Amino acid sequence: NFIVDENGKVQSPYLLMDIGNGCGEAAIAVVKAMPAWSPGLQNDQPVKVKLNLPVHFSLRKAESEASDRFTITWGEIVGDTISVQQLKNNLPFGIYVRGPEGDSHYIDELTFSVEKGKRVSSASSRGNINEALVAIVEKTKAGGLFTITASVQENGQFVRAKRTFFITE
Repeated sequence: NFIVDENGKVQSPYLLMDIGNGCGEAAIAVVKAMPAWSPGLQNDQPVKVKLNLPVHFSLRKAESEASDRFTITWGEIVGDTISVQQLKNNLPFGIYVRGPEGDSHYIDELTFSVEKGKRVSSASSRGNINEALVAIVEKTKAGGLFTITASVQENGQFVRAKRTFFITE
């Protein structure tokens, strides 16, 4: 909510409802940064007008954009295709998530998933490759998709980084 004064300037912005996580502050910042409005007119004279402006947030897109800043590395895997044998050969190696500056992030949750046709198998761990994740790799067949998902923290928020491979022979 805010007032557009007789000169078209935004005055007294405040929140009618705040969904949290900094969204209210972001909405106020957007309103304060607006260019001048056309003032209301009454009898051809400019007057103050009180307005309610809904501000919509797309949290999924924000998470997606955040996850795009992270990269997952595992052994010497490069590209977006991998053979079943390469997957098995990488099991002894750790998986790393690196931020935009190349800094390593602690993995809170690690998930392997395999998708082929309409079938999906997945398993998770607390950041390391455990027996359940090894079992997923063992089930992997050529022609499907293998996805590594790692949940890391950035500024106190969880972000999911993903890397998907097409599985070859």
